[in-house]
Amino acid sequence: MLYLNPESKALLKYTSRRVRQRLGAILLFTGSPGKGKSWAGGRFLELWYDQHFNEKFPFNNICSTLEKAVMLVKDFKRPGEGVLVEELSVHVGVRDSLTTQNKLFNKFVDICREKQAIIVGNCPHISFIDKHILMLSNVWVDCLGVDFRKEIVISKPLWLQTSPYKNKIYYHKFINEEGYEIDIVKFRKPSEEFIKFYLDFKRSNNDNLYDEIENKMKKDRIKKSGEVIEQKIRKPLTQAQEKVMKVMANHHYIEASKILGIAITSMYDSKKRAIKKGYTLEEFKGKE
Repeated sequence: MLYLNPESKALLKYTSRRVRQRLGAILLFTGSPGKGKSWAGGRFLELWYDQHFNEKFPFNNICSTLEKAVMLVKDFKRPGEGVLVEELSVHVGVRDSLTTQNKLFNKFVDICREKQAIIVGNCPHISFIDKHILMLSNVWVDCLGVDFRKEIVISKPLWLQTSPYKNKIYYHKFINEEGYEIDIVKFRKPSEEFIKFYLDFKRSNNDNLYDEIENKMKKDRIKKSGEVIEQKIRKPLTQAQEKVMKVMANHHYIEASKILGIAITSMYDSKKRAIKKGYTLEEFKGKE
């Protein structure tokens, strides 16, 4: 059996209780880059598998994509099996809350309780995650730093509670076996096998992420340059249309009609034809 300090035992006890209640658990490990969130999340899963199954945590359950996490959980046969989802905010960030990927993962989080799975995710800051997922999470472990001399991660754990009546999350401290509130949990570093696998995994995943970012930036640049080219080849305005656009951009429509000496309906017809060619009134402000 792996060594357990009294503080981390409280997190394991809480997770074990949720599995017995057929609920599963979602644990979020946060912290700035280099503060030990991946170490702590990996160590927790090693402790959990050692206690719950008396076996090693399978490194294949470390996921760089949501698709892999979903497929793994789908095939879980035993209550309490778990996955580690790296950089959760990259996949289901708050800025992408209405994307298809976020919506699908939210559905997955809603229904994965029947598998009684343990989902451990990490990200730099808790506010970076889609609120739907945050509201369904059960534990937040904020990693404060790594003591490399002692090879431990110092973290602050809280268990989360949501109100069915308010869009609000309540944060509670864990209680140790002596009845005192737990302010700090110290996770030892994961096994050497885990660290070796994780470093190779992270290196490969980062290379793929660099490629993905580069490709998306290229596509975005090409799309924007295409839009510029499209604007450059707009059909020219007639003299009458250009005059209408200049006057309408700088005067109230009634005044513009008087200046142009034409009916308001005729003026708007010219404006409509100019807009169809790709021009806007904004382009003509101050150019009368």
